[in-house]
Amino acid sequence: ETFIQRPSSGGFADNWWITAGGHNFAYGRGPYDGPWTDTLNYNYWNPETVETMTKVLIDIASQGDAIRCDMGMLILNDVIQKTWGGVMQANGFNRPSDEFWGKAIAAVRRQYPETIFMAEAYNYDFTNPPEKQMLQNLGFDFVYDKTVLDTLDSSNLDNVRGYIRSQSQDFF
Repeated sequence: ETFIQRPSSGGFADNWWITAGGHNFAYGRGPYDGPWTDTLNYNYWNPETVETMTKVLIDIASQGDAIRCDMGMLILNDVIQKTWGGVMQANGFNRPSDEFWGKAIAAVRRQYPETIFMAEAYNYDFTNPPEKQMLQNLGFDFVYDKTVLDTLDSSNLDNVRGYIRSQSQDFF
């Protein structure tokens, strides 16, 4: 099961799913928002999906020098547990001992060591350390959230300076 699918039993919200080819696939969503009806949710607790998506990242790295990962924190095991835990359990999937990002980034860098990884992420405080720091610990070179983009978009240098000053040195 490459994508998260609706279990045959359980009280899961009807608006989380789309039916196609006789299967009920999960839309993408976060623990507090969604569903995002323009996406499907991959099942990163399935070892076959991990292998496939790692190969996809290696292929992307062969064609460029950087990879940007939208909403990168959604693939962290603690976030998957909070968002999809009941579904995953009902479908017989167990939480992996390793994080996808750590394994995948290491695999990419074995072949393309100069690849830059950048993630959009938000701290839900489900992980220790918080999600953005965890992503950096797993190999991301840069992690940002929408606050950074909104601050830069304001075209006000004082706002940008204020944002930078408000962040801990560990953030950078």
